[in-house]
Amino acid sequence: MDPAAIEFLQSYESELVGMQRPDKGVINVLTMLASDNIDAPPVANGIVACIEKCIRMFPPNKKLIPLYLMDSIIKNVGTVYTHLFMQNLTEIFCNSFAAVDNQTRASYIKLLDTWKVSDSSSSSSSSLSLIQSHQAQSVFPPAKNEEIRTRLAAMLQVRLDHPPPPPRLDS
Repeated sequence: MDPAAIEFLQSYESELVGMQRPDKGVINVLTMLASDNIDAPPVANGIVACIEKCIRMFPPNKKLIPLYLMDSIIKNVGTVYTHLFMQNLTEIFCNSFAAVDNQTRASYIKLLDTWKVSDSSSSSSSSLSLIQSHQAQSVFPPAKNEEIRTRLAAMLQVRLDHPPPPPRLDS
């Protein structure tokens, strides 16, 4: 990769790492930069690798920031980026989901639901039923959304089947 591309990717990562909370303006700029580099495969790959790295490395309270950026790029740029993100999407999304608290998990489910073209109606608002509601068409191929939802449902079911032990009261 040429030095200018390396410098660009370092700057891109620096902007992403610098966000302390989801910032629509910064996310829009980073999305436009991704769009500008759609025809430069090494840079597009580098952008995806940068975002995936940040999702993996950020502390739980910041993991939604790069996920929101990924979401913006997929929805606004699509094509090459959708294919690139799809390669590690299940692992990235599910491992990130596992690292966060239940309140934040609700935001993950909402994000996952936005990848549908149209909402499906559900009479229950539990996390498990929201994960299982997948009748609508999605931004990703339906099989990818199904894979993520199935894995999340299994993760939640394991937690229901094996709840953590109650705290010990030492005297």
